[in-house]
This record gives sequence, C-alpha cells and structure tokens, in this order.
Amino acid sequence: MSKLNAASLYLFVVILFSGCGPGNSEESTSLSAGEGFVELESGDKLWYRVVGSGSNTPLILLHGGPGFTSYYLNPLAPLGEDRPVIFFDQLGCGRSVAEVDETNMTIDAHIMQVEALRKHLGIESFYLYGQSWGTMLGMDYYLENPGRVEALILSSPALSTDMWAADADTLIAHGEFDSGDPERVGAGLDRPGPD
Repeated sequence: MSKLNAASLYLFVVILFSGCGPGNSEESTSLSAGEGFVELESGDKLWYRVVGSGSNTPLILLHGGPGFTSYYLNPLAPLGEDRPVIFFDQLGCGRSVAEVDETNMTIDAHIMQVEALRKHLGIESFYLYGQSWGTMLGMDYYLENPGRVEALILSSPALSTDMWAADADTLIAHGEFDSGDPERVGAGLDRPGPD
C-alpha cells in the first residue's frame, strides 16, 4: 500500500471515528463545488478548489513543500462524498501567484493564507489535514486559531526541523533529489486536478 493510500485510509478512519456528522458548529456549511481565487491583502491571488458537497464538516488540505502543489493530494477527493474538501495552492506554488515577495514567505503569512481562504469560503470550523510541511503549517494555524479546527490530521508529519534537515541532506547526498534538474523536481506539477 502506498504511503498516500495509507494516509488516505488513516484520514478516513479519523473522520469516521470523530463523528462524521454535521460537526460541532451551529451553522451548517454548504459550499458549492468549483474553483476560484482569493485575493489577499498583499494583492496576491490564492487558488483553491472545492470538491464534493454536503453539510458535514469541511476538510481543508495543506500540501507539502513548501513549494509543492496540492495536485498530489487528489486521491483524497473521494472524501467529498458527504463534505466539502478544499484544495489550495499556497502562494508561490501551482496555480496561485508564482512570483511572491519574499517578505510574504513566513509562517505568519502562510497562516494568514489559510485564514483568508476560510473567511472567503464562509467556513466557521473545519477539519485540517496537513501533509509534510503542511503539518507544520497546520499546527501553527491551530495554535493561532484553536476554536476553528475541529480535528487536526497529520500525514507524514514534520515534527522536528532538525530531523527534517538531516533527512533532506541524506536524500541529496544519495542523489535521491536533484534540485538542479527542473524536469525531475517539477514533474507532474502542472497536471489538472479532479473534476
């Protein structure tokens, strides 16, 4: 079983056993499937896509990187059978604005992106799924906004920056990641998402 399939199964089980009902919020979230952009205070545009529908607690997905796109999280789209699943590309990634002022590449700015998306979509509370770098962002978002996050799901968590850096150095030393080969680094990042 691939790691992403295992993560998907784990996510399904977590949501199943955490109630899978309409959630604890008083409002019933009803989002329409589709995609669009959120204009941030900086003027940058953040791309998002809502897959699925239903009044159950929405799920926002935070991709890894920083620098990847949400594309590789597409296998989680079937979770939208009874709830909205929200994919988005963080600034500088995928379909969001690619040229970003470096002053906006901070944890606080990334937290603000998630919050701007939440407000734009009119979501009061939600499940937050983070993968790799997205686990760090998810944890920081949760610490700033604990009342908004009904459940935090961590997939391939990056819980220690020092350990992550050591792992990255090992991959580079063994030739498993060639940052000088754009074909290898960016392979598949421009593929369309699910309909």
